[in-house]
Amino acid sequence: MSEATSGPSDRAERLAALSPRARELVLRRMRGPARDGAAATGPADPRPVPRTGAPLPASFSQERLWLLDRLRPDSAAYVVSTAGRLRGDLDVDRLRAGLADLTARHEILRTSLAWTGDRTAQIVHDSVTVPWEMTDLSAVSDPRADAERILAADVERGFDLTAAPLWRARLVRMGPRDHLFGVAMHHTITDAWSVGVLLSELGRLYTASRRDPAPERPVLPPLPLQYGDFAVWQRERLTDDLVAGLTGFWKEELAGAPELLALPTDRPRPQVRSGRGARHDFEVPGDLLRAARELSGSTDVTLFMALLAAFVTVLSRWSGETDVVVGTPVAGRHHPDLEGLIGFFVNSVVVRTDLSGGPSFRRLLHHVRRQSLRAFEHQDLPFEKLVEHLAPTRDTAYNPLFQVNFGFGNVPRGHLDLPGTVAEPVAVPSGAGAKFDLSLYLNEDRGRLAGTFEYATDIFDAATIERLAGYLVEVLAAVTADPDLPIAHLPDPRPGQRPGTPSGSTPETGDPGEPPAPSLWPASPGFVEPRDRWERYVAQVWSEVLGVTPIGAHDEFFELGGSSMPGMLVVDRLCRLTGRSVTLHDLYATRTVEALADWIRSGETISPDPQFVVELQPGGPRAPLFFLHAVLGELYHYFELARALGTGRALYGVQNDGFFHGGADPGVLTMEQMADRYAEEVRRVHPEGPYHLCGFSGAGRFALAVADRLHAAGDRVGTVALLDTAPLTDAPPAPDRAFILAGWLLFSPPEDELRGLDPRAQLQRVLEAGKRAGDLPPDVEPAEFESFCRRLELNARAISPYRPSYPGTVTLLTQRDRTDRDLPAEWARFPIGGLKVEEIDAGSHMEFVYGPAVAEVARRLEACLDEPAHGDPGADR
Repeated sequence: MSEATSGPSDRAERLAALSPRARELVLRRMRGPARDGAAATGPADPRPVPRTGAPLPASFSQERLWLLDRLRPDSAAYVVSTAGRLRGDLDVDRLRAGLADLTARHEILRTSLAWTGDRTAQIVHDSVTVPWEMTDLSAVSDPRADAERILAADVERGFDLTAAPLWRARLVRMGPRDHLFGVAMHHTITDAWSVGVLLSELGRLYTASRRDPAPERPVLPPLPLQYGDFAVWQRERLTDDLVAGLTGFWKEELAGAPELLALPTDRPRPQVRSGRGARHDFEVPGDLLRAARELSGSTDVTLFMALLAAFVTVLSRWSGETDVVVGTPVAGRHHPDLEGLIGFFVNSVVVRTDLSGGPSFRRLLHHVRRQSLRAFEHQDLPFEKLVEHLAPTRDTAYNPLFQVNFGFGNVPRGHLDLPGTVAEPVAVPSGAGAKFDLSLYLNEDRGRLAGTFEYATDIFDAATIERLAGYLVEVLAAVTADPDLPIAHLPDPRPGQRPGTPSGSTPETGDPGEPPAPSLWPASPGFVEPRDRWERYVAQVWSEVLGVTPIGAHDEFFELGGSSMPGMLVVDRLCRLTGRSVTLHDLYATRTVEALADWIRSGETISPDPQFVVELQPGGPRAPLFFLHAVLGELYHYFELARALGTGRALYGVQNDGFFHGGADPGVLTMEQMADRYAEEVRRVHPEGPYHLCGFSGAGRFALAVADRLHAAGDRVGTVALLDTAPLTDAPPAPDRAFILAGWLLFSPPEDELRGLDPRAQLQRVLEAGKRAGDLPPDVEPAEFESFCRRLELNARAISPYRPSYPGTVTLLTQRDRTDRDLPAEWARFPIGGLKVEEIDAGSHMEFVYGPAVAEVARRLEACLDEPAHGDPGADR
């Protein structure tokens, strides 16, 4: 499409897809001397401001929150938090020292606010005491629950904005190798982007200090600016002419808009908002996320726009209004030098949607696209200035301009990578506050869409918001199934307008033991109820193991949160429930309720000589790629990468035979024996080479072993790719059960705690720890867990003494600028023919198979597969 025909809206959409740095460079060329018909005479670039000891001006956003705080001192409504679970060998002193280094690095972490008589100002302190607290709960009966309550209490406490620092950190020890870590910050010094900066930099500081307590050079490059410099620049660049041009647009855009969106409330609105609030978390099924993405692509809108349109539809149906105004956050970092700063940069823009005339959802999508792009093109006016110039009726009962907020996770996510530990995010329950009547936050992660409603408890009950979340999913299912559906034909969600199952009634069931309907809402158009007893059996067991309801015929096990351990429980229980043979191989190969039920219904039984290769994705004529399993037998890690690689070649997963239900116990095998069996299976699927092999993390060692056995047998080996794999050098040649359980199961108690127990007591102790940690279903049976651990032990005892050797060239894809270890140097100590290193812009180890880095991993991997191997002309590659 040419620039002449695309117009400013298409240009804005392309700009929105760029990184902040690239976007700013393009905007500089596009702006020229004017913006919105007004001369932009302010400075083009922010610059450091001399520090004289005098207060610095507050940013416009800080000024607004200062005024709100004067109305409700110490309110927790604007407390931003992040929390994570750290499992492994944590160096507490170095973590605290990293926080101290961050405090010295970022002025905003040493800043308070004050009123100077004519304006709100920032007071930057030379130094502050790091607000650190540590709590030891390792001796209590339920440390996880108590730890979450403590972190929630930290979030529910407000801040005195006149006293620095305006943040606090807490570490809760739940066991020798298990901690919860939380940071609470006032919104005046942070935003979502800033949380990512804080976590990433904290990880780098911790890693460097652990490796070298006194590095010769700074671990992090000097910051070009501080937040105070941004606040000065923000005021300088916002000239009168620029404000006039932007204000003119917004006055026209919002003329006649309703001052209040009349949502039906559970109780009368108080005269003054208290800011009290709560959260409701939910999840949009993976099939609906895929359907929304497909609809976005086919209608030329972004996923953000499609989800916003669905939410606006819900608001319109719920309120009965056709003029719906919502707010949405934008990053507000207008210059590349601001990307690495911690601070309150986020701005809000207003999106107004006209739903009159009964439009179809497809028509509404195009309207939302236009309105969103117009809002983003005029985002440079701070929301505080917008309110000042539009001068809406001010009412202490509700927010001006909009009372409903919509956010879609599109800012860089930080990762707290600490060597020797595994970090995972934790949602800490809190009723701390609500900034608006209602906010919906959606975040896409690993092919799933997580949602959170934040709502004002002054006017809404929890049950109302829970039903609203269900209705949102229902609407999304309906409009993705039929985009031409008039939105007026959707069910009415208002009380008294919607059918439901009366409390206490019993739904009809076709089989004994079938779970009751989990929701009072009727099934959404995109949800397919299990249709016969086989599908009901599968859905029932998945629901029991995963704790997810409802489960439909088209739901996929691994997109619902399944993994190896739950998978083993599923196949064991399905075998007992159905009387048919079901294996983990079957679960990998089928994935959906419908497909697995079809397999069980067919009555197929497991072969005495099972086939271990699973087709992950069919493909074209080029030589296939085989992914190897890791020590726990996982193949599901490869699903997202397989989709990114496309269908140019067939993709297979080599599944460990020790994890097949009902198979004979093969006893302890060597790595070479396992590799010989896998090589035989690979030849069965593809009788002639070249054989391309790939392994993520520990699975890379299996890939090397299979490559070595194929080569030794005279087979033609193609690419051998290791995805962030480290050689195993610190495991004993013959590990015992205590070492294996403590080393491979993150929820296990430490090795020394297990070593004095007999084998059955060891398993019981680990089983109890897994249930307390929430990593194992509460009703998992000891026999089921023992079966899983037996299979784990077989793999671990095979891999521990193995030292790789392969005469061909190996490709190692690893993290760029990794500081915790030097993988190429470690691999150089082994007899490998050659090592080719490819660096990937991945923020963490898991990003090689989950998240935004997967696309780059797929491109690099595909390029490696297309290159002729050493001594190989590359035919049929």
